[in-house]
Amino acid sequence: MSHFGASRAGDSKDARIRVLHVDDEPDFADMAATFVEREDERFVVETAASASEGLERLADEPFDCIVSDYEMPGRDGIALLEAIRAEYPELPFILYTGKGSEEVASEAISAGVTDYLQKATGTSQYAVLANRIANAVEQYRSKRELEASRERLSLFFHQSPLGVIEWNEDGEVARVNEKAEKILGYAEADLVGDSWETIVPESDREQVAAVVSSLLAADDGYHSINGNVREDGERIVCEWHNRVVTDDSGETVAIFSQFRDITDRKGGQADGELETRAMNEAPVGITIADPTRDDNPIVYANERFEQLTGYDEAEVLGRNCRFLQGADTAGEPVAAMRSAIDAGEPVTVELRNYRKDGTEFWNRVSIAPVRSAEGTITNYVGFQRDVTAENERERRLERNERRYRAVFNDPNILVGLLDTDGTVLDINDTAMEYVAGTRESVTGQPFWATPWFDHSEAVQRDVREWVERAVDGEYVEFEADLVRSNGVPYTVEGVFRPVTDDDGEVVSLLVSDRDVTERKARERELQQYESYLEGSSDIITVLDESGTVTYQSPAVERILGYDADALVGQHGFDYVHPDDEERTFEAFADLVAEPESTVTVECRFRTADDEWRWLEIRGRNRLDHDAIEGVVTNNRDITERIARERELEATNALLSTLVETLPVGILVEDESRNVLTVNERLLELFDGPTFPEPVTGADCEQLAADLGETFVESERFVARIADLVGRRESVRDEELSLRDGRTFARSYEPIELTDGVGHLWVYRDITDRRDREQALTRERDRLDEFASVVSHDLRNPLNVAQGRLEFVREECDSDHIETIATALHRIERITADVLWLARGGRDIGALHAVVLEAAVDGSWELVADDAARAELRYASDDGPLPTIEADDDRLYQLLENLLRNALEHGGEDVVVTVGALEDGFYIEDDGPGIPEAERADVFDAGYSTKEAGTGFGLSIVEQIADAHGWEIRVTESVEGGARFEITGVEFAVE
Repeated sequence: MSHFGASRAGDSKDARIRVLHVDDEPDFADMAATFVEREDERFVVETAASASEGLERLADEPFDCIVSDYEMPGRDGIALLEAIRAEYPELPFILYTGKGSEEVASEAISAGVTDYLQKATGTSQYAVLANRIANAVEQYRSKRELEASRERLSLFFHQSPLGVIEWNEDGEVARVNEKAEKILGYAEADLVGDSWETIVPESDREQVAAVVSSLLAADDGYHSINGNVREDGERIVCEWHNRVVTDDSGETVAIFSQFRDITDRKGGQADGELETRAMNEAPVGITIADPTRDDNPIVYANERFEQLTGYDEAEVLGRNCRFLQGADTAGEPVAAMRSAIDAGEPVTVELRNYRKDGTEFWNRVSIAPVRSAEGTITNYVGFQRDVTAENERERRLERNERRYRAVFNDPNILVGLLDTDGTVLDINDTAMEYVAGTRESVTGQPFWATPWFDHSEAVQRDVREWVERAVDGEYVEFEADLVRSNGVPYTVEGVFRPVTDDDGEVVSLLVSDRDVTERKARERELQQYESYLEGSSDIITVLDESGTVTYQSPAVERILGYDADALVGQHGFDYVHPDDEERTFEAFADLVAEPESTVTVECRFRTADDEWRWLEIRGRNRLDHDAIEGVVTNNRDITERIARERELEATNALLSTLVETLPVGILVEDESRNVLTVNERLLELFDGPTFPEPVTGADCEQLAADLGETFVESERFVARIADLVGRRESVRDEELSLRDGRTFARSYEPIELTDGVGHLWVYRDITDRRDREQALTRERDRLDEFASVVSHDLRNPLNVAQGRLEFVREECDSDHIETIATALHRIERITADVLWLARGGRDIGALHAVVLEAAVDGSWELVADDAARAELRYASDDGPLPTIEADDDRLYQLLENLLRNALEHGGEDVVVTVGALEDGFYIEDDGPGIPEAERADVFDAGYSTKEAGTGFGLSIVEQIADAHGWEIRVTESVEGGARFEITGVEFAVE
């Protein structure tokens, strides 16, 4: 901290820009540093691999800007930003992250981020990053210089022991300090705007007029002594020191006069009394310290100091002024005062002080040495001013400025600030990304003449008209088709907003617009879709998620007799046949629950003539579509087809079930659950004697009970038959295991018979196919596991390789470069495809000493973000967790998978405990545990007891443990949950 504070004053004159890049991928950070330094020779980029290392570097060395990744182990980029803002509120901080989202951007803006930039592919991103860094640092340095200049001027003006008057170029009073008011007897408000003649008697005006006329020609100022008139008419004699302040071009900026009353009206005693009264009536606290005595004690304190601090004179005299400091007083301003006193120099600082009653206040302290005629320091005079309210106002202004900048620099909005004549005052980075020019090249230009509108004179005329309307006070909304610098067209939609002062006068224009190219494309898509709907021969309907009709195509009039808008606003299922309504609505509910899913259902629909027609309804969930926002159904009239099908079914139902040549066993039941027929293949499958004689007419419920004894799960076999018959729900190839080792596939189909409903059962022996499938499954699992190992964690190295290839491309010319680039691009695509299929572990890297407890905390914070009721504990009886030798990335992955496993299987209020072992550590939970018979399988790839589980988590854990040479076993915790013990771990040497 001391390095940072000491270096800032000189940074604006130092051409170098020192940047600290914090990223947990060292290769990427080094490569980014190289590209950024090549963009601007002023840049010196240092890197840190973690937030903690970054804070240590910042405490030891001065930096002008921090660039940080967002996702990092332990403390992420937002936490790093908050830690830096606590110590360095204004230091530029750019969040440079691969994770882009509105949530992260909003969180960063709230924490005080200077800029936000998302990582991209290719090397052009580093030019953007370099530009953002340069802009941030230049703004920061300019602000610091301006603040320092203002502080010096304020100190000179308000705390000067002399009267000070600032004049305008016409010789009229612009402002006066409190000392001047006391000398002249006027209040500042009474003098502002008056000529110098107000305070000069007629007898001296000719002399003073000569001084005024000579003042502008005097490079070193002008000294004079003349008479003056106080507000009460009393004449006094003052000594004046006058100076003209000019800028670099020689233009007059201000005229200042310092003066003091040298009228010898009273003796020495009266003068002393006057000084005492003046100091006691001063609007600031004043103290005088004696450096010739031990600890430089206070020997005088005025009444304002007592009021400011709450201490009376007796409690103050003889003490060093440090008694006002407290626990939260920063060390930097204290050190600055001590250094200035040691050097015998004046100093002004702001620090947190404490009153007698313990309340805090911000104290602006100015200390100056008082010297004897011989130049020896005899005393130090201190001025204390309570600036708590002033600082709070500044903080509010800074917050407002930050909010304004957050809006102005929104990466999703193009924003510009225009003068009332239409010239550009400022433009944000997002807008500049659409053109090839620079901010400097467009600033000061008429907005309609800037590169955004070069492609069209018509658009330029429109923009000029919009500006003129906004200048007249109109809120102008607009839409424009523009062209990027690379020739790609885009569409923006926005507003010209007039900015007014307190009197309602337009002082500037704020133009903001958003790229709506994608939305316009969706609108065109919707128009095309509506054209299709209008011309479709089928009925096209759109329903909201409750089933209410929001659109009906014209075909409804031809097929059902309704006007096109008659059903709009009606609940569609009110028109479905009562026998079909429940089934149809269930299909609709399933469709609503699955975005982008489709479903087909047949039902009877009431016509306008109160008749029923059969419709085949094909539905698709388009609720997530921005333009449609509904469930779209294509409704085809199948009344005639249903009639033909029923006739065919009535004629052929029995024939279809009696096909003896089929290589499958068939059994047909009637509505009363009696056997209508079976084929020979069914008898062969079940060893014929199991069936009664004769089979036809036998009770199917009893037959199911008899046949059930041949299956491994006999009770389930019988119950499942009853369930399917009761629900009349079709099933296909339901696998059943027999006690003799065979496997059957059973299918069930409810059928329509001439005299009612029936049931068709089909049995197939799939023992050989099942064996082949299991072998194929094992082979596929091995391939999936191999793909997981090959694909894991390749993207960052690939990014580095692509970056380094750019260096090679610049340094040499070879036919091999394009071949390598093509290969790397192909690797990138292959890696992306493989990662979609499976994820897995990889070999470990270099081993480092890792604090296990910190790694557990970091992993828990990551995986338990949404598990508010879950709890992490450390076993106190086992002693502290050790520091171990491990690949920290792989260790974090192992811990995250074990902790996530506990959260997924242990319930919402699971308690996870981590403890030390003699040669390792364990993680256990109080969940349902893992049955002993399944513990040997939990580490197999693909094993999972959760439908949502990947089945690879514990397999990855075992791979990581094996790669480290560790052993892992699963057992039961004290609470009956799962316990994983990792042993054979090498502890780090302390």
